[in-house]
Amino acid sequence: KKRTMKNKLIIYFFILQFTLQGQSTQMSLNQLLELAKQNNSEVQQSIVKTQSLQYQKKSIALFDKTSLNATMGQNNSFLRDANYQISQNVVNPYKYMLQTKTAQQKIVVNELETESYIKKLHLKISQHWYKALLYKQMKKTIVQEDSLIKEFVRIAEAKVKYGETRPLELSNAKIEAMNVQQEIQEVELMYQQELVAIALLSNQEKIIEPNEDELQLLPTPLSKNVSDQHIGITLANSYLDLAKSNTKVAKFSFLPDFQLGYTIQSFTGPQEVEGVLKYYDSKPRFQSVSFGLTLPLLNWKSNTSFRKSTLKDVEIQVNKLQQEKFTLQNQLMQEYKNLDYWQKKHDYILNGLLQNAQLLILQ
Repeated sequence: KKRTMKNKLIIYFFILQFTLQGQSTQMSLNQLLELAKQNNSEVQQSIVKTQSLQYQKKSIALFDKTSLNATMGQNNSFLRDANYQISQNVVNPYKYMLQTKTAQQKIVVNELETESYIKKLHLKISQHWYKALLYKQMKKTIVQEDSLIKEFVRIAEAKVKYGETRPLELSNAKIEAMNVQQEIQEVELMYQQELVAIALLSNQEKIIEPNEDELQLLPTPLSKNVSDQHIGITLANSYLDLAKSNTKVAKFSFLPDFQLGYTIQSFTGPQEVEGVLKYYDSKPRFQSVSFGLTLPLLNWKSNTSFRKSTLKDVEIQVNKLQQEKFTLQNQLMQEYKNLDYWQKKHDYILNGLLQNAQLLILQ
């Protein structure tokens, strides 16, 4: 009882806080969901992260930094000769393709995470929204019941006055009236509690009330099995695809990269060309090109370890995919139980309470 009273005080505090900060407003569920999406920090951070990953993908370069070298010194004479070199490192095109594909897969994963955030947010808000509608409708029904109970009390008082019934019947009627009043207060509290939850989830400083009055029950889903198209399954599969992409990158990291070079230099002084002695000044004119390979000869151990770690990541993601399917299936079955409970409660409120109150008057 103490815990219940403490919880009620906390709820009253939040309701009072929101009431003081601003008046309530009404909107439709779709408007609220769009508002919550725009104000939710996790969703906005995930959208910014996607933009960051897109820039990271563009930063993957086929051509690394270009090297420029100039040498001044004595190559063939006592004069100063010049030697100019330019070289370019080129990433293996296949490795470049795999890195780009992996970067794109990261973007896909993050976009699915954003979609998952939005769907979870929509689910939470929708649950509180429909509960608020239910309590709103319950209050209307209980108020009608209260009106009937008050009529029953009035009739009982008249019967006692004229000796047609015992005072005990009047006492019971008054107790029933008090119970109904208490039930109205409890339903109003639960209604306000749902509104506070909606405001917190949508990051609003004012209470948002449903602009609907009637709760329309949705048709019960026919399938009791989690679809492979569920966002949780799709996201888990994307993580698995990303792990496999990283494995390919690690596997082909052993492929050589390339190095292209060009050199131009001077040899001041006499040079024999095809048996003829010819004098050259200090102007650079002798050219050459080079082609080289960069091989992972000394870091093959680290590459091997990296590949093994990516294979372990694949195993982890496979297990997570199976666990996600198992968890979602259990959640679905639990939601079916919750659905059955709320449908029965809905039917009882609408069909049971009023009928019971009307029977009391007819007695």
